[in-house]
Amino acid sequence: MAKHVPSTYGPDRERQLAHLASSVGHHIINAFSAVVSNAEILLLSSPSDADGELASMVDVIVNVSVKASGVARRLIDFTRQSTKPVEELVDLGGIIREVVSELGKAHPQVSWSVDCRALTPMSGDPEQLRPMFAYLLLNAIEALPAGGGRIAIRGLVEQPEWTTLLIEDEGAGMDAIVQEQALEPFFTTKPGRLGIGLCLANSIWRRHGGTLAISSQPGRGTTLRLTYRRVS
Repeated sequence: MAKHVPSTYGPDRERQLAHLASSVGHHIINAFSAVVSNAEILLLSSPSDADGELASMVDVIVNVSVKASGVARRLIDFTRQSTKPVEELVDLGGIIREVVSELGKAHPQVSWSVDCRALTPMSGDPEQLRPMFAYLLLNAIEALPAGGGRIAIRGLVEQPEWTTLLIEDEGAGMDAIVQEQALEPFFTTKPGRLGIGLCLANSIWRRHGGTLAISSQPGRGTTLRLTYRRVS
């Protein structure tokens, strides 16, 4: 059972690295897209460019950015096979209860509230989803005060074709700046940590066709909202 809890140096490290490479690739592409957009805005907003010097500089910026983005896209393509989910019907509630049982033994100071009755089956790969939930729940545990706290997990059916899973903790919460960067690779507020847990979890969930959103305020804990399409 211990195999379900992720480890940076565990037997699933190759798949972890593939997800991380894919996430980093997407982040780089988004960054270069912003560079290109701002370079073009700069050119359009310039009152005059008689000698074409600004246009030439913008052209260099755009070309270099596009080439760099192409390298990132090839990296994503290279990792696609390793990160592609195995298509089978998955009982999310069962996976969550397994992971909570493991983490509960390792972290007895945490109080758990788990209600998976509203969770519907989804198509995916349980061997990727187990470590994904472990990443998310370990992150919630680390956000709690040293003396412990409560983590609540519950499902909601808010739309006919979609199911939502909420993970709520009573931790310190995040301000707007931290919340905006929380899913970025290598971003962390914890000394000595790599800052890849949430990034890996988001990459795995995205590959399963789901969306992950964070809602948080300092001193009021954090809520993760994971939405996925219900299997008809």
